[in-house]
Amino acid sequence: MMNGRFARALLAITLLAWTVAALSQTGDCPQQRSTYKAPDELYTLANPHRPTPEGIAVGRRLYEKDANPACEMCHGIKGDGRGPLATQFLPRPRNFTCGMMLDEIPDGQLFWVIQNGSPDTSMPAYKKLSDVQIWRIILYLRTLSRSN
Repeated sequence: MMNGRFARALLAITLLAWTVAALSQTGDCPQQRSTYKAPDELYTLANPHRPTPEGIAVGRRLYEKDANPACEMCHGIKGDGRGPLATQFLPRPRNFTCGMMLDEIPDGQLFWVIQNGSPDTSMPAYKKLSDVQIWRIILYLRTLSRSN
């Protein structure tokens, strides 16, 4: 009889630990994620803007406050996926401080996801941002990676 209770308690603890691990995926590097691929003509596009201090500053301002909603609300001020709203979402927002992940995503893919959102996630489409604004955000995102 004691073994049955012990087994149930152990199972409950194991399930709780698994749930906590799944919910705390924010910050993992790399995060396990499957995102729709951009159309081929966009996927391989390189950012047409050079990473100048001015361009990066514009991207940072958009990321932190001028995009609506501001990217930092979900992705965090540091880009680590731990923004004030992050705990509401599964999957959790991307951790842009993860160089292993960010280095594998082409600029064109980032552009497409920002512009169109990401189905099956809470990433919204930013249709009101101009192409130049999106490219500037990508310049800033590239500075958040630990590999930079």
